[in-house]
Amino acid sequence: MNPRTTIGPLPAPVFDQYLRLDVPAGTFLDACPCCGSAPELWQYQKGEDASASKAVMCSLGEPIGPQGFLSNEGCPLYLPCDDFYHSTIREAAKYWNEYACALTTVRDLNTRKGGQEQAVLQEQPWVRKEERTLVLLMLVGGHDVTPEAIAGWTDTECQQAEEWAMREHLHASDNDEVERVPMPACVKAHPQQAKPLAAGVDHLWER
Repeated sequence: MNPRTTIGPLPAPVFDQYLRLDVPAGTFLDACPCCGSAPELWQYQKGEDASASKAVMCSLGEPIGPQGFLSNEGCPLYLPCDDFYHSTIREAAKYWNEYACALTTVRDLNTRKGGQEQAVLQEQPWVRKEERTLVLLMLVGGHDVTPEAIAGWTDTECQQAEEWAMREHLHASDNDEVERVPMPACVKAHPQQAKPLAAGVDHLWER
């Protein structure tokens, strides 16, 4: 039986079951990054003493392709892993949107591989999205850029940072024909800081 399927009215509170919630006004949810279906907001409470958690999930529960014991019929994000469950709606929505942005960004980057550098340079209408800029920068190293830093950048600086990050990522993925460009000044202004050694491991280097 589908664990998210409820039959008839349920007593409150609902224990060990999923309860669909209305998305609060002003809360934006990206489409499912796997199949493109509309997302849904759900509450889950495992037991009487357990606190209720919130999660955003894909709405597509109908069977997709071949069915196996663990395929769970619908979209892989119809019943996502525990990382999607949070104590508040705000946290659940934030995690879903960040995951959707990261997955679609990586997918778009991968479609540009295979020696098609022209696809990287193809001119498309650019819309500022600081979340996308951060995700792209997270794909490469050599910096410690924060969301606060990106918020202070101009549109030009965001575009330069995205182009640099995309080229670095593609070049590192066996696409030698993709030409690298220098790290933009806005990124270079946030050099990567050396991480301190964990306590108790210093002796490993004293041999």
